Amino acid sequence: MEAMECYNCTGTEDCNKDSVFDDTVTCEGICMWGTMYTPNQPPLLGERFMACYEGTEDEAYKYCYNLQQFRQGFCNTCDDEDLCNYH
Repeated sequence: MEAMECYNCTGTEDCNKDSVFDDTVTCEGICMWGTMYTPNQPPLLGERFMACYEGTEDEAYKYCYNLQQFRQGFCNTCDDEDLCNYH
């Protein structure tokens, strides 16, 4: 699955731009793409995500988060703690 194009979303905008998310998912600063979802299928809390970071697939693989913690701004599964400081 290819990483979707990153969009500069705000906290009030949704990421429903030809992505795997429906309009109930919001993002802040970066958009996320799911690892095992079909189009127009909303993500499930607790499922892990790739965060599209700087728009490259290689970097996206480095930023895995638990969805609930990600939306709260906390990192979950980064290999390097410093990589989580994306704010």
